[in-house]
Amino acid sequence: MLVFQNLRTLDFEGIETVVRINGLDTPYGREDIRAMVKARPDIIRLPKTDCAQDVQEVEKLIEIEERKNDMPVGTIGMMAAIESPLGVINAYSIATSSERLIGIAIGAEDYVTAMKTARSASGSRSSMHAVPSSLQHVLQGSVPSIRSTRTSTTKRASKLRCG
Repeated sequence: MLVFQNLRTLDFEGIETVVRINGLDTPYGREDIRAMVKARPDIIRLPKTDCAQDVQEVEKLIEIEERKNDMPVGTIGMMAAIESPLGVINAYSIATSSERLIGIAIGAEDYVTAMKTARSASGSRSSMHAVPSSLQHVLQGSVPSIRSTRTSTTKRASKLRCG
């Protein structure tokens, strides 16, 4: 409610507003979308995006709320946060899944936690062993055909959430 009130009452003219919502797998995700569309931020940031389906599901809900609020469809943009190895594997399909997407972001803390590694305080190269070459290509803007040997855990997560 605090974010909603700030977006509706403070003057953000000339400043892009980006709001991170809770995931649709939580009790708060859908209500966050309803409230944030009414508040009219420039961008809604999706957490823990693992596949294109995650983006498309949020996009449909945003469109419903834009219509309810007499807003042109497409008014609010989206940014997908990749925070898991599965998200990295699916980075290209995520990045090309919606014209609303203005970009993707890397959620480093959740990513290194999922990889069971840690970032160093200095950010030294030794902490970069957790960044696979597929993510390095995404960060450089050249995504090759991503083929990965997935663990059984990743396969199960893919089947459950990402078809």
